Amino acid sequence: MRINNISLKNYRLLGDISVNLEDDITLIVGKNNTGKTSLLEVVKTLTSIDGKLTFEDFSQTSYIVFKECYKNIWKA
Repeated sequence: MRINNISLKNYRLLGDISVNLEDDITLIVGKNNTGKTSLLEVVKTLTSIDGKLTFEDFSQTSYIVFKECYKNIWKA
């Protein structure tokens, strides 16, 4: 199996990204604190057998969604 594209939303510093992976080589370049390590960490987490996501893995902008979901659960 080959991964051709990685799309992420609200993971650490990565708000909404899509990365196409080339057949021969894909180079990830950027300034410090722009999400390069976050991209590699999510690939490692999701492709490992015991990979787990934690609350801290989601960006702060997604906390509002979690709060709304929490409120809706307790309304029922």
